[in-house]
Amino acid sequence: MKTDRMRSVLGRVAPRRWPLRRRLLVVIAGLVVAGLALADYATYRTLHSYLINREDQQLAQLSRGVGRNLLFGRVGDVGGNGATQAFVEIRTADGTVVSEILARQGTQAALAAPRLPTDLPRPPAATGGTPDDGAYLTVPASGPGVGPYRVRVSQLTEGPVVFEQDVLVVATPLSDVTATLHKLLWTELGVSVAAVALAVLIGSYLVRLGLRPLDHMADTADEIAAGGLARRVAVAEDGTEVGRLGGALNSMLGRLEAAFAQKEASEARLRRFVTDASHELRTPLTSIRGYAELFRRGADRRPEDLAKAMSRIEAEATRMGLLVEDLLLLARLDQGRTPETVPVDVASLVLEAVEAARAVEPDRVFQTEVDDRPVVLGDRNRLRQVVDNLLVNVRVHTAPGAPATVRVRVEDSPTGQRMALVEVEDTGPGLEADGGEKVFERFYRADQSRSHDSGGVGLGLSIIRAITEAHGGTATAGPGSDGGACFRIALPLAPAMPPPSATSGASATDPAEPEPEVLVLDEAAPASPTKL
Repeated sequence: MKTDRMRSVLGRVAPRRWPLRRRLLVVIAGLVVAGLALADYATYRTLHSYLINREDQQLAQLSRGVGRNLLFGRVGDVGGNGATQAFVEIRTADGTVVSEILARQGTQAALAAPRLPTDLPRPPAATGGTPDDGAYLTVPASGPGVGPYRVRVSQLTEGPVVFEQDVLVVATPLSDVTATLHKLLWTELGVSVAAVALAVLIGSYLVRLGLRPLDHMADTADEIAAGGLARRVAVAEDGTEVGRLGGALNSMLGRLEAAFAQKEASEARLRRFVTDASHELRTPLTSIRGYAELFRRGADRRPEDLAKAMSRIEAEATRMGLLVEDLLLLARLDQGRTPETVPVDVASLVLEAVEAARAVEPDRVFQTEVDDRPVVLGDRNRLRQVVDNLLVNVRVHTAPGAPATVRVRVEDSPTGQRMALVEVEDTGPGLEADGGEKVFERFYRADQSRSHDSGGVGLGLSIIRAITEAHGGTATAGPGSDGGACFRIALPLAPAMPPPSATSGASATDPAEPEPEVLVLDEAAPASPTKL
């Protein structure tokens, strides 16, 4: 409850709608005013105590002189101590006034007498103190134009003689003390006002100077909101709060710019992907619709045309199904699903794939170079699909019978991790100067005419990269040593373990198989070869 009340009070003192500059100035002015008020009060009270103490000392001297003069009957000399005016009164112990004298210094007119209370404090001598001790009090004057009086009540004494039945009351006006304190008060007030004004002026300049980077940040933020994502705020000194804020904002703006660029690139790829997929699907659909139209116009009455139309419809439907399966595979890989992790002998898998490729194309020479037998953790069927697609890529994009080399070895990555490396190098036309990354884009074909005589629909290498990255590896392409293309697949080695036996894991592909089978992700679907 107290915290809420304090927040409410602070909210009224500095409304939230005020700008930060005004709040800081209000706080600075408040602190300066509070500090000066405390200093002025302490100075005033110190001087007041000093002057009253000095006045009490003078009253003590005056009391001793008055007692001596009264004893010798020199009443007119009671002000002989230099006081401007002295009021003297003698009372008995019960408070009865015996004598009252208002003395003045020189020719000064007598001022109004002090207004003494009937019940004065008893002298300290009557309560066990020494006769020289006195009780002090301040009383107002009995008339206008006179300030207060300082009064001393003591036992009437003269040297060793003590008049125990008489009380001496001596009072002097505090005009000089009051005048001095008033002058001090006005001086403090003037100095305080000047100090507050100077503090506000200097504070305003310093606050404006300190908040200038925030103004620049606000202007930069407006420009960024208008679309200038490349703008950055000017960073002040790193050790200041504004400097750290500027650095954090620049870091955030860099991430936002990268995120927007990535988002735009992703949207561009998606649009291109949808456009290419629509184009690839439109071609077989158009063919199917054409043959269906041919059947409706009378091909069903001509057996030779009917058989041709049905075979072409089946072929186009098969091609369209393969395309849809590839798209489904890529979509599932994009979801980041963790592949099956079993030990896979990379050398054995590559040799099986090469034997299958030789069975499909006996006239082509596949040279194998196995320098090691690395073992990785992954899905054997998917990794086999990677190697099969690379070999199919060689068959599609090189001349019939052109030799190719397949290498398996172990090497260290730039990060120091041991990697299993599979290289497939052909002797074909090679890659374009900037085609090392483009070949892995979906629906990319070097032949922009989109003729299927130059290859498939352009998804095979995309599938290779997607499967490799799902296993924590990398897929790259570059020029070969003989002018062709060289594709490299790097996969992290499995932790140290015995190599798997020939019968462990998935069953090996039959070397005599006429066509290498490439298994898709959906294990419920039948396996089918994937065309690039």
